[in-house]
Amino acid sequence: MHDINLLPTEYGRKTHTIKSIILLLLAIFAFLLFVIFGIINPIKKRDEYRQQKELIQQREHSLSELEEKYIEDQNVLEELHERLESLSDLKVSTPIYWYKILKTINRSLPQGTSLNQFTCDNTTILLYGSCTHDKLSATYLRNLKNKTYFSEVRIEKLIYHQNDKVDFIIRCVLNHNTMEDDHY
Repeated sequence: MHDINLLPTEYGRKTHTIKSIILLLLAIFAFLLFVIFGIINPIKKRDEYRQQKELIQQREHSLSELEEKYIEDQNVLEELHERLESLSDLKVSTPIYWYKILKTINRSLPQGTSLNQFTCDNTTILLYGSCTHDKLSATYLRNLKNKTYFSEVRIEKLIYHQNDKVDFIIRCVLNHNTMEDDHY
């Protein structure tokens, strides 16, 4: 037999219709959107922010290392600069420098003038000599003044003897600029 339902269709057994399937699909889609945008994306963003934070911390750490390296390099540079200054002080004390000074002193001597003695320290040279006439000591003084090795040249003492012989003492102050600029 057949079942006959005399009730209107609204009261009858409902089968799954397209509407219910669409609603179910919409509910699943809404749930998926919630899971993707409500859970997964925030977790991904959090992980990205953590990675960015770690990168920034690493950069800050590397910057502090660079600052330390810079300070260390500055200290090394200052130390090398001090060494260079000490070497330039040594340069003035080299035999070649003093050879040039003594050669200049000797070549500046006019004919009839002789050096008997000289004393020196790091900045001053005292020349003790004699000549046959006082004009020769003045010529010697002018010759030394014309040389760049000396910033100041002056006669300290003149002693006149009989027979026109003159003993002299000349003070020569070394020129510091020439001492530093002289190249070998």
